[in-house]
Amino acid sequence: MKIPACAVLIACSVWCGGVRAQSTSAPLPQPERPAQAPPPAGSPDMQTDRFTSLREAADMRQTAYLELDRRDMAEIDKLMLTKKCQTNRILPLLDETTQAMNDWLAAEKKYWDVWNEAEGVRVEDLQTTLASLEADAVRIGKLVDTETDGLQELLRQKAILEADTRTAEIVTKIDGVIKDIRDSQARLDHARQEQDSVTARIRDLKASIATRLVRIRENISKLGAWEVDQNAYYAERRASANDVCQNPHPADGTIPPAKKKADKADK
Repeated sequence: MKIPACAVLIACSVWCGGVRAQSTSAPLPQPERPAQAPPPAGSPDMQTDRFTSLREAADMRQTAYLELDRRDMAEIDKLMLTKKCQTNRILPLLDETTQAMNDWLAAEKKYWDVWNEAEGVRVEDLQTTLASLEADAVRIGKLVDTETDGLQELLRQKAILEADTRTAEIVTKIDGVIKDIRDSQARLDHARQEQDSVTARIRDLKASIATRLVRIRENISKLGAWEVDQNAYYAERRASANDVCQNPHPADGTIPPAKKKADKADK
């Protein structure tokens, strides 16, 4: 079942010659949109996201954040190249970008959290269904065993009768046993078919329970990990801007001579 892919998260962070490029950010995660809960048979909405309004809200904030990050990081790069104290301009840009990131992440996490909650409810319902199917599997398994034993007994009776003298009575009994064998074989075949069907449903249901909920929670985890990395990146940029103010260097890149400490005798 195809579900529209989650909005592509395009910001990235790179290291060039061991130095992190200042104009780019850490790579955004690319979580997949969770699968749709199974709709009623024949429903035309199998590929429809259950929470489109939340998805659209997150996508809108993501687009705004990525544009702001691109613009503000480029401006900060220009300001840092002056090698002058520019914290009065750089720090507000970082605050603006960080706020936009937080707005997007709040909307993104809400989308996945709502999916997680809904999927959790669905899984609870599926667990009930699974328990019922597993009980059916036990019942059908016993039926297959019973029918198998009954068929073997009929075949044994037929063999004994066929070894006896073929009187009219024996022939009648053989015919009756043959009919019983056919009926028994039909019941056994039906039981085995039902057993195969229930086994397949149990297998598919277990896969659905395990795969979909795990995928959603992996997406939530990826967002959290990316948030930590991105905040660390912005913190590094903030620290670099502050460092220029605390340790100013001329624009030509030369290092100014260290200031001499005043001699106590001169005070």
